[in-house]
Amino acid sequence: MSDKGNEMRSESYWLDTAPGFTGAQDGAVEGQADVVVVGGGFTGLAAARALALKGASVVVLEAGRVIGAATADSAIPAWLRTTRR
Repeated sequence: MSDKGNEMRSESYWLDTAPGFTGAQDGAVEGQADVVVVGGGFTGLAAARALALKGASVVVLEAGRVIGAATADSAIPAWLRTTRR
């Protein structure tokens, strides 16, 4: 079996295809909320959801291009057949 055309890659399909989040730019956040969650990762989003289910108004602040980027970037390296030339 030949390994020609195979390569080891660690990529995130999610980060490669996500359209990005549009929201407040440069800290221009207006309005009021009961709770501000800093960080839109798994834990931040879970906390925001739990608080919202309890009736709190919640704002999530995330500095990255997409929420959950660290989790989305956790690709498992695998052998993939590539078609790139």
